[in-house]
Amino acid sequence: MCSSDLCTDMANDTDFSGTEYLRFGSAVQRRCYGVLSSHGIMESLAQYAPVLAGTFPLGIDVRGSDMDIVCRWTGDFTSFGDEMSRLFAGYDDFSTGVSGDGKAFLCRFTAGGIPVEIYACNMEPVRSNAYRHMLVEARVLRLLGEEFMRRVVELKEKGVKTEPAFARLLGLDGDPYIAVLGLENVSDEDIMRFYVLR
Repeated sequence: MCSSDLCTDMANDTDFSGTEYLRFGSAVQRRCYGVLSSHGIMESLAQYAPVLAGTFPLGIDVRGSDMDIVCRWTGDFTSFGDEMSRLFAGYDDFSTGVSGDGKAFLCRFTAGGIPVEIYACNMEPVRSNAYRHMLVEARVLRLLGEEFMRRVVELKEKGVKTEPAFARLLGLDGDPYIAVLGLENVSDEDIMRFYVLR
């Protein structure tokens, strides 16, 4: 995990739409960059406007975390699955399938020892909930700093998923995925107040 100063700086200033920032991050983030680059994963997915989301960009990954790559796909899942098989079937742990709600196609494999999950649906990746969650979480980490980040990682190491960890620490009620996304419309001052009051 990267140092708190580095992570909070990245959360404030980073353009997460690319992957270049990983080159200057923690050892784990540099390793992610190396895997993505050496295996040409983002280049292979270029026509699908891929973006990396999830915990690695934020430096809150734990053992077993995967690199979540969000893509846009407007056709049928069968043809996308065929393309994913062509590109990645030779990798360890390769599998494909449709999400539980039937709205997205999933492709999983391991590259360079890091699990990868490709999530494709008919939406611009930067408008996806996964990417928007990451931006909200980056802002929260920037605002609340080292102690909050440490507590998030501690919960994740105990098996709590990312959004539920943020929601628990901020005292957000209801579905944690909806509640965390709702912070898009909450001021920095109110986010800081939520945490201080707890």
